[in-house]
Amino acid sequence: MKNIILLLMISVLLIAFISCTSGDIPNIPDFVAAISTTYDNDTQMEAFLDNKKEITILKEKTEEGDFQERWKKIIQKDMSNNPLTEEYYRYNTIYLKRDYEYGEMQEGTRESDKPTQVLFKDSQGNIAEKELYEYDENQRLIKKTRYFVATDRDEELNHYTYEYIAENTQPSTINFFVPNEEPSPLSYNIIDYDENHNKISDELFAYGSPQSKYFYYYKDNGDLSRVEYGLYQNDSDSYGIFWTSFYQYIDGKLSKIEKRDYNQIIVAQKVF
Repeated sequence: MKNIILLLMISVLLIAFISCTSGDIPNIPDFVAAISTTYDNDTQMEAFLDNKKEITILKEKTEEGDFQERWKKIIQKDMSNNPLTEEYYRYNTIYLKRDYEYGEMQEGTRESDKPTQVLFKDSQGNIAEKELYEYDENQRLIKKTRYFVATDRDEELNHYTYEYIAENTQPSTINFFVPNEEPSPLSYNIIDYDENHNKISDELFAYGSPQSKYFYYYKDNGDLSRVEYGLYQNDSDSYGIFWTSFYQYIDGKLSKIEKRDYNQIIVAQKVF
C-alpha cells in the first residue's frame, strides 16, 4: 500500500500545482480507432488517429445517460512516428503540455530517435518540470531523471535506472529512487523474457517486499493472448490473480481486449 500511495502522489505532483486557463479546442476526426469501456459502462475511452496525431478522450456517463468528455490527450508525432508534443485537456481546458527534445538536428535529420529531454509546461507555457534521459554506448536507456524546475535551481523529484543482461535491448531490472527516501531504491521491477524476447513477467517490489506481478502469455504465432495481474499474498507466499485481460484477433489483427476480474466478470473492454 505504501508504494501505491507514493507512486500515485508522484504521478499527480505536477497536476496538483498547475493552473488551468482556456486553450484552443482541437478538431476531433470522425474516425474512431478504438473504444474502451470500463467499470459497468460508467466511463468510456475513445482513441482517434489523424495522420501523425493521436487523440485519446475519456468520457463519463451523466445522469441523463449520455457520455460527456472529461479529459483529453493529444500526441503529435513526427515522420518517424516519434512523439513531438503531448497536450492534456480537462473539460476542453489545457492544463499540461510535454515537449520532446532529441539529439542535434543535421540537415533535417536527427542523430537519434531517442529523446534526450522532455519538458513539462503548464497552461501558460512555463516549464514546470523536466525529464532527462541517458543512454549507454548501445543506445539503451540507462537513466531517466525527473526534476522540478525552479528559478534558482532544479530539484530532483525521482529517477529510474535501467539494467540489462548481456546485449539484450530490453531492461531486466528497473529501479526507482526518490531523494532522501529509504530504502534505496524505493522500489524496483524485475522483468523476464522468453527466447523470442517477449516479456513473460514483470514483478514489482517495494520496500524490499513483493507487491504485484504481471504474467504474459502468447499464442504459437507470437501474438499476445492474455495478461494476468496478480497481487502478492503473504499467507501463501504467492500471487493471487486480481484480473486478466484477454486479447482477440480477426485476420491477424487485434480486434478486442477484454478485462475480467477474479470472478470472471467483465470490468473493461477495448474494441478496435
